[in-house]
Amino acid sequence: MDFPPPPSHRQTGSAFEITTADILLGEEDVLFEQSLHAANAAIESPPRNNNGWWLLISMALFALTSLGGFNLLGMGLLVAVLLLHESGHFLGMKLFGYRDVKMFFIPFFGAAVSGKKHAVPAWQEIVVLLLGPLPGLILGTVLFFAFRPTDSKSLMFQLVAMLVALNGFNLLPLIPLDGGRVMNLLIFRRHPALEVVFKIFAVLGLALLAITGSIILGLMAFFMLIGIPYGYKLASRARRLRREFPTIVAEWREQGLAELRQLYQYALDIFPQDRNPANIGTRMISLHEQASTSSPGILGTLFFLMVYGTSFFLGPTVGVVMAIDNNANIAARQMEKAKSLHDEAVALLAEAKQIEQQADGQNVDQQQILKLRSLAEEKVNEGMDLVWANLHLAKTDENERVTSSLADLQMEMMIAKAKPAEPQPAKESVP
Repeated sequence: MDFPPPPSHRQTGSAFEITTADILLGEEDVLFEQSLHAANAAIESPPRNNNGWWLLISMALFALTSLGGFNLLGMGLLVAVLLLHESGHFLGMKLFGYRDVKMFFIPFFGAAVSGKKHAVPAWQEIVVLLLGPLPGLILGTVLFFAFRPTDSKSLMFQLVAMLVALNGFNLLPLIPLDGGRVMNLLIFRRHPALEVVFKIFAVLGLALLAITGSIILGLMAFFMLIGIPYGYKLASRARRLRREFPTIVAEWREQGLAELRQLYQYALDIFPQDRNPANIGTRMISLHEQASTSSPGILGTLFFLMVYGTSFFLGPTVGVVMAIDNNANIAARQMEKAKSLHDEAVALLAEAKQIEQQADGQNVDQQQILKLRSLAEEKVNEGMDLVWANLHLAKTDENERVTSSLADLQMEMMIAKAKPAEPQPAKESVP
């Protein structure tokens, strides 16, 4: 085959004339085809064999790395609560037809569920997100009001506290927590600039939480921060794509050539220097997902906001009631201790008085009496400290009676100490 001469040797008007623009256009066509092929392969990849070994191995690694902060019982409760949370996400993904759904634990952090489905409707994604924390929150609330545990050392109290705390934390409006992703889908994803502001606040929130000692949260904040520019470019181009093709559909195979060409062009614009077909194909998929799926309508948004808001405040409400009950329980135990100290002080003073009465006036053991009264004073003072710290949380008639009696004893001992000591009669000498 005879190839046409280089452009510098061609004659104008020749049937074989190929310009530099033609060559570049040909290269773009090849890159477009390669990128489209990569996107098709990623979307239509066959499901992987998903067995339970990875779940068991990751669970064991998580348990080993977390033993420093929990005893065996606490570790068992934590794993059970995490399994319940992630099982909600898992079942939601299965219900809506996700592929390659698998659950795994992350050492030093928690657990997660992953799955694949192209162009998931926003309402389905929100349901999947809420199915994680809601079952645990509801179960924790039911268990709390059914058993009303007040002792923080009891198994039921620890289980309820873990259910409420872990799932309530996940509802915080911070990406990548469930609550943050729900709020982003409902409100912030509609406006790319607003989404950037929301993500910046999320980064700051995660950074503040990381100060408490969580390296994982700090890493999450860092990677989210460096990903904000890419997210903005993706969201802004997806929005433009929706305006240019209002009827763009969620089914990838039903895209027209014009839509695919524009997806390719926008994917290339995001990172012009990256001309790797696989990477371009991945960006084409992400652009199409954002462009073809929109946030729920007004009624749907209001409904999900109501569900999210109720769930968000349920955790702190139960937590506050638990704290009040626990403090009241501690106060009641402290008041019982104050009552016991009162009774011990009364017994010591009675013993000192009995020694005085039994003495013949000549052989009074003043040292023993002073020792008994000193011990009684210590117990009265300790009891009064407990009373003033806890009476407002455990105010009963019996506790008020003990308080009044302790105050009377304290006053009597103060008066007795203020009196000058009576001189002891001189002992008569026997000639």
